[in-house]
Amino acid sequence: MIEFMKDYQANKHKIRELIAEVAEDIDGQTAKIILYADSVCGNPEARNHRFSLFVMMYEASERLRNDDSLAYDLFMVAYQNSSNIYRQLQDTPFDVRGFLGSVSTTVPVNGKLDEISGAWYIGLPNDFTVYRGLSKAEKDEGQIGISWTTDAAYAEKYLHLKDNEVEGNIGYVAEMRIQKSDVIAVLYEYHEDVPCFEIITLKQEDIMFHEVKLKD
Repeated sequence: MIEFMKDYQANKHKIRELIAEVAEDIDGQTAKIILYADSVCGNPEARNHRFSLFVMMYEASERLRNDDSLAYDLFMVAYQNSSNIYRQLQDTPFDVRGFLGSVSTTVPVNGKLDEISGAWYIGLPNDFTVYRGLSKAEKDEGQIGISWTTDAAYAEKYLHLKDNEVEGNIGYVAEMRIQKSDVIAVLYEYHEDVPCFEIITLKQEDIMFHEVKLKD
């Protein structure tokens, strides 16, 4: 598997076949080895197709599709460690909203938060504003992503990430009011030693868009 990951695009068909061979008995450890095989081989594009690896496993494994807790865990690992998921999903019929809408009924958000994200989630008000940076293509398509933040400036940073391959010179920061009950997951990562939190929500209503000129 690792050898084929050196050129993911050229070997995608073979990688899919190898995943299908282990799909019947796949467990969390094996799945995570597959998810991180691209970075082990030193592929600099690892984050740009890691989520596609999760989708391949999910589509091939009946066991994974019948284990909401494991599927949720692997989804979050792949999601948090991927870039440009919008582009990756264009190559697959996988329905992110349908998947999360289903598993979130059996895997409540409170049961999957670590100490840091759990404390932050508890401190959220019942009604608040969230923001999302998105490309013109995503806005025009109307299928807005599921990742949001309470920090508008942090959302705008995503428009300037090279890995997101934003085309053109215009992007948008979306703004939306949600309820605490709309949150189905909380993720975080450190930027300059400061934890930045990401809210996962399926809500997509009454969104306002603010145009942003991208940096050259």
